[in-house]
Amino acid sequence: MADEDSTIQDIQQALQSCDRALEQLGATCCMAERSARMQALSTRLNELGRLLDGLGGQPSPAPDTLGKAQAATESVGAALGALYATCCTPTRERLYTLMFRSLGTIHMGLWRLGGAQH
Repeated sequence: MADEDSTIQDIQQALQSCDRALEQLGATCCMAERSARMQALSTRLNELGRLLDGLGGQPSPAPDTLGKAQAATESVGAALGALYATCCTPTRERLYTLMFRSLGTIHMGLWRLGGAQH
């Protein structure tokens, strides 16, 4: 249980890091048409957060819950990738990198919670 608690804590910290980076990204973007896509990404990230909040306090998260959280992580990653691929300036690359790393931490944490030793 202590290992699961640690993994859940790592996942929550990664989510917070991703959320902060998205806020910075949105605040520094110069293209108004990207705002709608950033809002959609923010909505997806919030949905992921709600799913991840449901992981705490459970003796072992249900496979269905983990599956939904994995799918939400993939959805956030896809939306983030679309923004990154169309970003017009390399000065924000560190924010994208931070967000992708955070999503990787979430993804691996969910795998660990599901019993994978990957």
